Amino acid sequence: MEAGDSNAGTPSPTTQSALTLAPIHFAISYHLSLDNLRCIRRRIRDEVEKARIKDLSYKDQCTSVTSTSYRWSNEIYFYRGTFLQKQKIICSLPKGYENSPERFDACPHQSLSISAPEFLIENNLDKVQECLIYNPPRCSRHLTETWSNTQGPYAKITACTICHLVAECSLKLRNRNFYIKYTCYKDLGPGTDLHHPKWLASLTGAGNPHLQENKHERLYAQFWRRVTTRRNNME
Repeated sequence: MEAGDSNAGTPSPTTQSALTLAPIHFAISYHLSLDNLRCIRRRIRDEVEKARIKDLSYKDQCTSVTSTSYRWSNEIYFYRGTFLQKQKIICSLPKGYENSPERFDACPHQSLSISAPEFLIENNLDKVQECLIYNPPRCSRHLTETWSNTQGPYAKITACTICHLVAECSLKLRNRNFYIKYTCYKDLGPGTDLHHPKWLASLTGAGNPHLQENKHERLYAQFWRRVTTRRNNME
């Protein structure tokens, strides 16, 4: 390709179909491509309204050299003509080790960084302190958040109105271990078209907001309850 060509660096349709969605955390060894969804879509009968796609659902665990353990899962569902992804990771950071910060990327527009936990003793009880950095910030005047287990369990939801997703984060201290649970719910689209807005947004971040954020969160909370309560399993 000649230098200065306007198409330089643009993947071909064949290459794009093989590109995979980045996982939400570095410890997750799971990569989903449009080819995976296309293959499954050809096997779904017309009368199927919702199903859990077992062939694309997987879970695993691993441990770092600093004894931080990671348990993660990826679930793919088909619901009324669209594919849905639920990806979750639970990080367990033990007291007494040199822990590292953790970073979670829900999509190109949403990320969360959590500092290494600071373990303390207060009134003869274990205490942990944390600093959280959301990108973009949840509040323009407060670029960081601090949390301690003395404040009670932590739980926050964020949404991306471009990438059709909701991400949930919860924190807690239990048995001298600091736990982070991060879950991301995505609508991936029908799995048939490289240029479908939902797939393209998940893959590249390209797109425009399609809902107000507060409506978006309520929509997905109701949506996922309906999908995961009663479903068929597809081998």
